[in-house]
Amino acid sequence: MIGIFGSGQVAQHIAEYLDLLGIKYQIVGRGVKETVPVHRKVDIKFPVDTAKPQELKVIAKQFEVVIYTSAYRDLLACEASYAVADRINHLIPRVLSTHVPMLYISTDYVFGKLNPEWPRPIAGKIGEGEDPESRYFSSGSKSVYGKTKRSGELGVLAHDGWVARIASPFGKWRSPLRESFVDIMGSKGGDVILPSQQIITPTYLPESVRLMVGLFVDRKDSGIYHAVNEGSVSYADLVRQIRRERGIAGKVTNREDNRDDELRPNYSALQNNKLDKLSHWAEAVRTHFEGY
Repeated sequence: MIGIFGSGQVAQHIAEYLDLLGIKYQIVGRGVKETVPVHRKVDIKFPVDTAKPQELKVIAKQFEVVIYTSAYRDLLACEASYAVADRINHLIPRVLSTHVPMLYISTDYVFGKLNPEWPRPIAGKIGEGEDPESRYFSSGSKSVYGKTKRSGELGVLAHDGWVARIASPFGKWRSPLRESFVDIMGSKGGDVILPSQQIITPTYLPESVRLMVGLFVDRKDSGIYHAVNEGSVSYADLVRQIRRERGIAGKVTNREDNRDDELRPNYSALQNNKLDKLSHWAEAVRTHFEGY
């Protein structure tokens, strides 16, 4: 039996794929009322974010593997409450991983900004072996979100777990709490100003979950894996592509400076070096909106 902790869009895509494989699982979460359709509702209503260590141990022991999709990821909310962010993103998965093998879903936000004084020795997209806290990335993320997710990674890795990093995820099942950037931009028109210097690699969840679930199904070695689509793109060019696919009018203006973006990495395009290559992000966006 697999335990999926969290019930948002990543959890729903994983649940759908596990059903396709015929693998039994239960979704563990608060069980709040869904605001959009979901593949499967919460099976075990459990206040994970407020549970005591002994309670976490009891629930963890019910499962052969735990997939931790929960995250406190609102950047400003994390800045306002380090304790809450650290508990959800770091302490809880670390405790759970001491009792059961864990797949921890992480993020490109663990990386800091590129350091112009110390250029990366490896050109191109960021590989799994690069240290997010190295001098090449300005000694790590400057956001509480990124810092606590990195702590979560290290806590799970210390207990031989798997870490799967994704970035700007989108897909069929929308989050009950927070829509993806791709879906937000695909449903609104008008003029927008977006950064042209923040480079990412979006993640199409219907494809990515195959790689993530395969980490424990195929008994891959513990460690860090990237499960994103191919290519890289700025937020501004990503929206231009979305609007072409959707036929949405409105001007997209490049914002060249990085004002108000100290909390975000300026380059966090990830490369799948250890797992299969997925489709190009632009193809994934096209496929996604064909199903709208």
